[in-house]
Amino acid sequence: MRPRPLVTAGVLAAATVLVITGAAGCRRKASPPPAPAPAPIVAPTAMQLPDDAAPVRYLARFEVDPAAETFHGHVEITVTLARPLRALWLDAKDLTIHAATWRSGAADRPLRVLDDPAAPDRRGFTLEPADGPVTALPAGEATLVIDYDGRQTAEQSYGLRRKEDRGDWYIVTQHEATGARRAAPCFDEPRFKVPWQVELTVPAGMMALSNAPVDAEDDLPDGRHHVRFAATPPIPSYLLALAVGPFDAVDAGATRGGAPMRIIVPRGRGDDARYVAGEVGKLVAALEDYTGIPYPYAKLDSIVVPGAPRGAMENPGLITYAPRLLLIPDDESDATRRTSIEVMAHELAHQWFGDLVTMRWWDDIWLNEAFASWAEPWVVDQVHPELAGGMTTVDDRRVALDADGLATARTIRQPVDDEAALGKAFDRITYQKGATVIRMFEQWLGADVFRRGVQRYLTAFAWKNATAADFLAAIGDAADRDVATPFSTFLDASGAPLVELELSCPAGKPAVLAMHQRRWLRSGHAEAPPRAAWQTPVCVRVADETEARCTLLTGATGELPLGDACPAWVVPNAGGRGYYRASLSAPLRAGLLAAWDALTAEERHAFAVDVGGLVASGDLELTALLDLLPRLGASVDPMLPELAATTLAGLDALVDDADRAAFTRLVDRVLGGRARRLGWTARAHEPFADADARESLVPVVATAGGDAALADGAVALTRAWLADHAAIPRSLWSTVLDAAVEARPDDVFDALLAALPGDPDVAARRAIVGALGHVRDHDRLGRALALLLDGDTTPTERLGVLGGAAGVDRRGDVFDFVRAHAAELQARLDPDAVGALVVTPCDPARRADAVAYLDGLAAVPRIGKLGVRQATEQMDQCIAAIAARGPALTAYLRR
Repeated sequence: MRPRPLVTAGVLAAATVLVITGAAGCRRKASPPPAPAPAPIVAPTAMQLPDDAAPVRYLARFEVDPAAETFHGHVEITVTLARPLRALWLDAKDLTIHAATWRSGAADRPLRVLDDPAAPDRRGFTLEPADGPVTALPAGEATLVIDYDGRQTAEQSYGLRRKEDRGDWYIVTQHEATGARRAAPCFDEPRFKVPWQVELTVPAGMMALSNAPVDAEDDLPDGRHHVRFAATPPIPSYLLALAVGPFDAVDAGATRGGAPMRIIVPRGRGDDARYVAGEVGKLVAALEDYTGIPYPYAKLDSIVVPGAPRGAMENPGLITYAPRLLLIPDDESDATRRTSIEVMAHELAHQWFGDLVTMRWWDDIWLNEAFASWAEPWVVDQVHPELAGGMTTVDDRRVALDADGLATARTIRQPVDDEAALGKAFDRITYQKGATVIRMFEQWLGADVFRRGVQRYLTAFAWKNATAADFLAAIGDAADRDVATPFSTFLDASGAPLVELELSCPAGKPAVLAMHQRRWLRSGHAEAPPRAAWQTPVCVRVADETEARCTLLTGATGELPLGDACPAWVVPNAGGRGYYRASLSAPLRAGLLAAWDALTAEERHAFAVDVGGLVASGDLELTALLDLLPRLGASVDPMLPELAATTLAGLDALVDDADRAAFTRLVDRVLGGRARRLGWTARAHEPFADADARESLVPVVATAGGDAALADGAVALTRAWLADHAAIPRSLWSTVLDAAVEARPDDVFDALLAALPGDPDVAARRAIVGALGHVRDHDRLGRALALLLDGDTTPTERLGVLGGAAGVDRRGDVFDFVRAHAAELQARLDPDAVGALVVTPCDPARRADAVAYLDGLAAVPRIGKLGVRQATEQMDQCIAAIAARGPALTAYLRR
């Protein structure tokens, strides 16, 4: 080692002078540059969180009092980080976070909470001090612990929602699609499917419920009650469910595997749940038989959401329902019972389709909803064939085809990359079109083959996530053929095919059905983008045969050989299961009408729906539909008279005063006799078809048909109902009140408006609001619309006035009102309800104003550009329909 040189004082002093003074020939010694400030931490703004972190399990504790508008939460999320992260971002909305800790091993380290205005529904968590240095959360497994407060109000549609019934307050959650982030900071996406363990602390005397059974419970020193639930199997956040309140429980038995079943109802309502308590087990058993998989969860509670107007949610172990679906008094009609059975079948099907197997992302929500809609009528037919569940299949087809008449219609499997696209995913295309397309391919492949494919799919992906490709592969394997290619032509492209058919019977040669397909669109449609041809399974039925003949129409044209004999008639859509409109040559159409009684109810329905669609597209004259109405009105099939009633109600606003008498005679000829026989009051043990028809036929004859006796009856019942709501069965509240307001506003409008504020029954208030919208005179409609501006906020129940006023003759007034108050309404409405602002007139003189108004809504997250384009096209189609049908109707009536 070299020795250190000796430094004397003089040398040191000289050196110091040189450094301090910077003497000539020497450079000043520079200080090291300051470390650069760390780059700011920014939130991910895409709909999906990054892939570098995932939950393993949740422990979530909630302190909930239904009387309060806030709750306290504590969540412990075990996570795995794929790599070190400066910050971990979670979904969180309307939550006030008080503290966060990173627990790794034995150490707890406090975290700083991050907000980013660019991502208002996200919160970040970092170990990094605000002024640096960069500090990473280490890769591997750890636990994120968060204490926070959240909101639970009566106005919000998602998260923990306060609901009132007869003076009692309840909490029931709704988390699909992105509501769980209002309950707890979480990975709020369906691909994150992990166990949740929930604990609830609630006021004494309150029932607490969640997805899993109670594991332990005890009373706390402060008088509250604490409940710990067992951990759930893997579930996504949107299926997490909580309920707190003075509920009563009605025993509904147990599944075959021993899972207890209950109906959970508001205090004192147990007697009204007896019907559904006896039905739920039958529905579960039918689904177990089809899937070959026992009910997958440890319990099955079906719970009433007090005050909910409609709908249900398939939370595993705790399915929520609107009151009218579970609370069915003895005096309710069979039509009400059928609706209850249908919705229960749908939600129970979700326990396999959506809960046991969950889509990976919202673009595949059809794997949940289309399958539950497909299963629904099958289950109903197994349990209650007398309820004609099979007719639901053709009505799904009608609803779906109507939605697909837009050039701007979305696809079944649509990219979901913003809030507007997510909101649109829960529509008629996903539910009804998806279900109808599934039925079409089931018919083509054969029911047994399709069932084997479904069972393979459910077994392979139980407790996991799946995609469309996974499902189609399973069906293709079972069928031993390519299913993905033809199915995807319906799944990934919009629109519905119109299949034109013509029968050829050349002498000495086999009969052949020639087919040509093109896109069907209503008149007035926007420009439609080009698309490849569908690969359409076409199934027909010919005279003297019961089995369908099927082929796959893979191009624009094709042929189907029918054998040596020329059939007397051809049903173009056997069983009404095909997702296409059929256009028949004149001889084929005449032959089918001559053989009307040989058609099944589903085939007659499909034929009538297609005639209406061809009128809407301009391929048939209105006369073809009007001439069909007497057949529909006289039919014993439940949905055919309803089609006639819907058609006549839609034409009512197009009738000139000079032709009013002729139109009322048409309505009376088609529907009058049956409507008067039915009346407003149900008879004991009447056929299901009568109960179903009453709600659709009688109001049309009382209003458009001008039947004075039925109109007077609606007024008398409305007055009696104002004194005692028991005067009308709940299922007919809106039917009777709507008809009374429309037919006799002078007699009931003011009384209903005066009764609204003081009525304690939220379902009654909704019925009143919807009825007030049915008034036709300008001044009264203005008073009804003003309800939207009454009070400090606009409760969602008040939005029913817009639905009531949806008729063509009222749309102009509604548009003028909403446009004039759009800013105020947007500020008053819950953000999830702003879609109500999308209203348009059906008037060419107002079109330019409407386009300008709609353009201003494109930036609203829940509406978006697609919502604006669709609303514009719907307006143009309405204008075109009036321009075409008005003169045609006038000519028909004067003929």
